[in-house]
Amino acid sequence: MCRAGKQKQQSAAAAATADADADDENGVMVHEEDFYSALSRLVPSLSAAELKRYDRLQEMFTQRRHSNQHQQQQRPVTVSTVAGSGSEYT
Repeated sequence: MCRAGKQKQQSAAAAATADADADDENGVMVHEEDFYSALSRLVPSLSAAELKRYDRLQEMFTQRRHSNQHQQQQRPVTVSTVAGSGSEYT
């Protein structure tokens, strides 16, 4: 290998080492235990009472929606319903 080629190779290796050192000094290393630590400090955004309230609301609206869907499936669609005339389509 010629002298210029060796110098380029050495310069590239030195630059890579310098970049790795810079990453170690300035970078952030995150480990699995960091996630467990953060998880242990989390607090719920809703209290248990608020969560129950939202569960009841969801249940109420879900039952209403299913009831409305069932009623719509049971009743025939009429033109009067759709366009204001009295003819029925089933």
